[in-house]
This record gives sequence, structure tokens and C-alpha cells, in this order.
Amino acid sequence: MSESPPDILTVKEAAELLRCPEQTVVRGLNAGVVPGSKILGRFRADVLEAFLESLTCEMTVARDGIMELCGRPRSQLVWVSDSAFLVLCSEHRLALAKTVDMASGPDTRPTFIYVIRRGRDVKIGFSRDPETRVRKLKATEVIAIVPGTMDQERRLHFLCRGERIEGEWFHDRGIAARVAKGAPTAKNATDLLKAARTKLRKINT
Repeated sequence: MSESPPDILTVKEAAELLRCPEQTVVRGLNAGVVPGSKILGRFRADVLEAFLESLTCEMTVARDGIMELCGRPRSQLVWVSDSAFLVLCSEHRLALAKTVDMASGPDTRPTFIYVIRRGRDVKIGFSRDPETRVRKLKATEVIAIVPGTMDQERRLHFLCRGERIEGEWFHDRGIAARVAKGAPTAKNATDLLKAARTKLRKINT
């Protein structure tokens, strides 16, 4: 007995399966991210289902003062710029949306949490341009730069509150080692930012 042919989905049906806008499916298909036929604009249901299973949330979370990936399965593709996307669960998709400054219009650039040392003290901060920010702060050491939201930065501040000096500055006392555990390591802010952007799976379109 021959096997029945696989179900073929349209862009609209693929968007319903992946729980994202049709435009996201088209952009993902053109960028080679979403598996399908660019010419026909059609998708195999079984292949898309396997693709959906592979989508785990890539947002950084703080657990016990340690930054690590969320990892929730069957998450969604979210474009954060013309050439970069994240895979986010519904919770972190909403958290990322909160970082948009509605006063100056939507700013969909990726956001980062950075951890630096200056002298004996450590700063945990949030920025869309961490490389410039770190340079202005004249850090003696850049400990970590990872994708993250303002809510996650505040969570880290809360976890480290016992060591707070003022604002975003803390006595080290092991904070740097705990926060940076599992984060990319490099010699300078430029390399760390490259590693963070790699985690965002930057794609040139």
C-alpha cells in the first residue's frame, strides 16, 4: 500500500500553524529560515510541524542570579529588525514589546543586558547599543553582553540587591561569576556583542 502524499499548506495555513503573521512566514521563507518552496509559496505540513518543534525560546532569563536561555519549545519567530529575528515564547514576546519607546516611535532594534567591572565594582545595565555604552562608562572589564529585556535587567538587580551600592552598581562579591556563568566570553565588548548578535541569528537579506 503506497503512502499518501504529504499535506501541502498555503502561506496563510503555514502562518496559522506557526502562530505568526503571514509576512513573517514570507520573510522567513525568503531568508531560508522557514522550510518551503520559494517559487510556489507552499509548505509541507509534516516538515513545518518538525520545524515548529525545533523552535525554542532564545531569550535570556535570570535563574538564581545566572543568565541562561529560556528554552521553551514550540515558540514563535519574531523579526526584530530588517535582518534579524528571535525565537520567543509568548511571555518573552510581550516582554520585548514593552521595551518599545512609544514616545519616539517604535524601536525594534535588539536589546541587550551588559555586565561590566570598573575597579572593584560591577554594573548590570540595559542598552540597545551596549558597545557604545560600555565605552562611555570606561569599564576596566566587560564581563558579559547577552540579549535581554529591561524586565530581566530589573530581575537581576533584585537578585543582587544585597550587594547594591547605588543604582545599577554593585559590590562584586561573586556577582560577576554568577551572572556571567553560561554567557559568551570574549576579550572585549566588540567580540561579546558579536557573540550576542550571533545568538540573535542575524541574517542578511
